[in-house]
Amino acid sequence: MATKKKSKSAAMPGWIAQSKEDAAEGIRQIGDLQREYAAQELEMNNQIAAITAQFAPIFEPIKEKIAEKVKGVQVWCEANRAALTDNNRVKTANLITGNVVWRFNPPSVAVTGVEEVLKYLQSDKSLSRFVRMDAAINKTALLADKEAAVLIPGIKIKQGGESFAIEPFEQEAT
Repeated sequence: MATKKKSKSAAMPGWIAQSKEDAAEGIRQIGDLQREYAAQELEMNNQIAAITAQFAPIFEPIKEKIAEKVKGVQVWCEANRAALTDNNRVKTANLITGNVVWRFNPPSVAVTGVEEVLKYLQSDKSLSRFVRMDAAINKTALLADKEAAVLIPGIKIKQGGESFAIEPFEQEAT
């Protein structure tokens, strides 16, 4: 015999208007509550702003010290990069208290004069692979065939820059 599925109905709200006057009064109370909510939210944001302003002078010198230390470590690491990276065979060096990492950002395509570039690409069938069906320039295809892409007027392949990061190890207190 098949079992019957039990259906659950949504809980009824704690207050239900019983008349047009009740509904009008409920609407007035909703407006009052929304204004109270907005006032409390404003007070909260004012307190957050005050706390932020209180801590800003404390954070600023710390941020400056961090930036100075980062630059100092980076200068030393750049000067000793060959030794740290086994003559550039690796991109990460462990310095006991943390790693230093050199990363290359991927190349990207910059297009100036999109309309003119599209017309040029569409005029030559051998370049159609650089045009998407929605008549947008296919930057992925341009990156895949950089030698052909750089010959197209208005296309320039920008080399992704190299970034440097310091990753301190974190120790949890026990």
